Amino acid sequence: MSEGMECFERAIHRVRCVYDDQVAEVIVKILAEELGDIRITFPGLESIKIYERNKMIKKAFRGNNYEELAILFKLSERQIRNIIKK
Repeated sequence: MSEGMECFERAIHRVRCVYDDQVAEVIVKILAEELGDIRITFPGLESIKIYERNKMIKKAFRGNNYEELAILFKLSERQIRNIIKK
């Protein structure tokens, strides 16, 4: 069995541990319909956290509050500026 299929099997098992088999089957069916036969890479949890943090920074940006955001998010002003530019 390929590494991808092993990961998929583990994910299915975890879904079944949280939801009943009927709900788990629907979730797996939707994933297969939407993502079947394509190669994707799922981001790790740390990447998701950084993505969400950056969205919050952009939302809180008012045009001149780099220092405030740097303090709030414990980043440098340069990091804040780079996030805002993206």
